Amino acid sequence: MKTITLLVAMLMPFIALATQPRLTMVTLPLWYQGSAESGQPMLISEVPRICGGTDAAAWFELFSRPLLPDGAEVDVNLISIYKIDITAEQDQNGRVTQIFIDTSNAAKPPNYPFEVEEITEQIVVCMRREFTYVDKVKIMVMHDGQEQSGEQPKTEPQR
Repeated sequence: MKTITLLVAMLMPFIALATQPRLTMVTLPLWYQGSAESGQPMLISEVPRICGGTDAAAWFELFSRPLLPDGAEVDVNLISIYKIDITAEQDQNGRVTQIFIDTSNAAKPPNYPFEVEEITEQIVVCMRREFTYVDKVKIMVMHDGQEQSGEQPKTEPQR
């Protein structure tokens, strides 16, 4: 009995770390409502997020969550505003091998100046900043079940 108690006591900190929420940074395309009038373009920025899971699915969920800056009532995360889903595939070691950007349910909201294709291009930029090893991670853009390879956009927004 003492052995089991000792073993549990020794493993508890490691088990607790795996399930505790942790602060991380993710790269998102952002735009503040009304920025178009001021000439402010879409921004690609790293923002802090709290991740509660340890797998890739929990981490990729952070990209699609709304982002409400302090005091704001309007979401500024273009991925969630345009309802674009991002998922990933992992190898047996847990490394991300493929990223899927699904625009099947995406729609341009009223009063937003960007087309879905522009947002998708900037999501590819964000994913490339997160996963810099291009040869190991393939980005696929899906629309209505059809896949296309995600390519670098022609221009990047200001940072």
